[in-house]
Amino acid sequence: MLAAPFGRRFPFSLPRTALLVFEIALVIGFAAWVTWPYLGGTPKTVLPAGGDYVVSIQGRYFWEHVRECGTCALWNGDVAGGSPALIDTSSDLLHPMVAIITLLFGVAEGSRILVALTVIVSALGSWWLAYLLQTSTVARVFAGCLGAAGGHMTGRLSFGLVVLMTSIATASLLVPALILLGRNPDRRNTAITGALLGVTLVSGQAYIQIGVLLLSPAILLLFIRRGYTWKLVLLRLGQMGAMAILLSALLLLPMLHFHAFIVKDFDPYFSRSQPFRYVPLNLVIDRLDYFSSSMFKEVGFPAWHVNYIGWIPIIFAIAGIAPLWRRSKNETLFFGALVFGALWLGSGDLFKWIGAHPSFGELREQVVRLRTTSNIANLAVPAIIGFSACGIAWGQRKLDRLMRFRFSLASQRHGAKRVVQVGLGLALIVPLFFSVHDVFQSARQWNRFIETTTTPFPAVTSALRSPELRWVNGSDLSFELSFFALENGLKLGNQWQPWRIQPPRSPLPAVIVSNSGQPEGTQLIDTPPGLQAYAVDGGNPYARVSDSNGQGVNCRATGRGAKIDVKCPQDAFGPLTIQERFVDGWTASIAGDSVPIVDHDGWIGIDLPVGAPEIELRFHSPYLRSSLLLTILGAIWVIWWIAFPGFLSLDGSRIRTLFVERFPQLSYNRRVHSK
Repeated sequence: MLAAPFGRRFPFSLPRTALLVFEIALVIGFAAWVTWPYLGGTPKTVLPAGGDYVVSIQGRYFWEHVRECGTCALWNGDVAGGSPALIDTSSDLLHPMVAIITLLFGVAEGSRILVALTVIVSALGSWWLAYLLQTSTVARVFAGCLGAAGGHMTGRLSFGLVVLMTSIATASLLVPALILLGRNPDRRNTAITGALLGVTLVSGQAYIQIGVLLLSPAILLLFIRRGYTWKLVLLRLGQMGAMAILLSALLLLPMLHFHAFIVKDFDPYFSRSQPFRYVPLNLVIDRLDYFSSSMFKEVGFPAWHVNYIGWIPIIFAIAGIAPLWRRSKNETLFFGALVFGALWLGSGDLFKWIGAHPSFGELREQVVRLRTTSNIANLAVPAIIGFSACGIAWGQRKLDRLMRFRFSLASQRHGAKRVVQVGLGLALIVPLFFSVHDVFQSARQWNRFIETTTTPFPAVTSALRSPELRWVNGSDLSFELSFFALENGLKLGNQWQPWRIQPPRSPLPAVIVSNSGQPEGTQLIDTPPGLQAYAVDGGNPYARVSDSNGQGVNCRATGRGAKIDVKCPQDAFGPLTIQERFVDGWTASIAGDSVPIVDHDGWIGIDLPVGAPEIELRFHSPYLRSSLLLTILGAIWVIWWIAFPGFLSLDGSRIRTLFVERFPQLSYNRRVHSK
């Protein structure tokens, strides 16, 4: 899967293989060191913090609900009135690595581990790219360390943007995969690239995905004047895209079904963006006071902008352009297009231009919702690291030619002497070490943690757990309250989300948590000191039957997510309102008989007959079976092409007639197998 650099095939060499394994281990070890505070350097009572940390991880509770009640996870009933779980483009819940780790360790501990794993993936992506560019050991290790500690990854931690880290890390693997595809567009490389593109599509946040889509024309630069027919190129690119779409069908089909009902905050002025001439400065500046300067309309948010790697990698990247150009003009142009395109898109200039012209209609309405386009600039960093690795390898070769040192080592067993040559190029280790140390120190400043043992939030949220469903609001819904409320299964009515379902409605809370005074119309609940929980007068029940006199009867609701059971008094009848958002996919039944569901001012409504024993509400995600089938087919396609890239090939290249080779007695007609 690593493939030979520039298409060269090396015979197996144990020392060379051992060296590569050592490099990978060194890079992984450094990435673990960068993220040690998240892996085990801080107690479990200390939580990762940042304004968007809870918003980023709340979609991951999908997998805890899967463990708890299976298909109930299809409806995210934890926040803001509920929504279909599989349409959340801001979450990375469908990323394979996120799914596995969350299922094994839960959201709280799993998210700490995932911070480290995403940094490791980013580091390996940079190392892999440097390997394909046929650079030296020093250059490859440096590239891996820069991919781990660079501000494009660690800078997101200052605001808790862990989902964005997942997207960036996955996209960093996509760049070397595209290099492989450009050098040899066979089935295996097509499947590898298609799989990584599909995983990138479900990695969350959408900004990286939009950047990848807008930068995709640059892929054609990898195929120009390489002897491929355009028919083959377009075929492989189409197959790659088809694989990616199939693998991401679990997200794409439900999202397309509900897209007309999804709304997001908009910013027609793109106040979070920078002018293009300033965007490159984020690569070499990491001071917090810089991001709080008047250059930024919304100050104090380095997580949106910082891509710090320092001046030394930039200098080597400039030096690496010429040697890479002599070796491969295609890849030089591709990297150049990535760097310029990502930085320009990150400035928001294209989106500002579209937003300023009403003639673009619906496109303009969608574009002005891209409030943080600066995140797209992250895609420039892997290409810069690739240039930098080429510059380091070139510098080493030049210095080695200037001076070499020879040492004679005598063997005690045979008395023979072995000559060892050391070039002056190793002197580059000194500035590279200081560069890595500088980036490492910069990475550590973005870590944010909160000590939970000094706050009453765990005890309060645990005390508020109830067998009945009810909505809980916080008058000052802080990071800690949100996190522990979700950990204890509470339904947060006013939890902020980056998107919401139309019409925007907030459920009426039964309980309000506050540390800033008693809200009007509430009664204090006995809680630990430092934080108060208040019961709302009248209860604001989750489910209630109304009558013609304006009175009503409260009903008892239990369940989780997509599985809700409501039990009302035997004499209750009339319009039943359940404070769960009304969307396509909900069904209701009474004693096994289906009953219609109507829209009660944005909530689920049922005309309750007299004497109904219990109402069963179930949410069935639209196109779930179809999307799951498409995803499975995509996975089979990818695995087939990676494992058997030449079996029954239709393009005539590298045909491997598997059955003919293994079972010659069954090969009654070889021509059939070679078509």
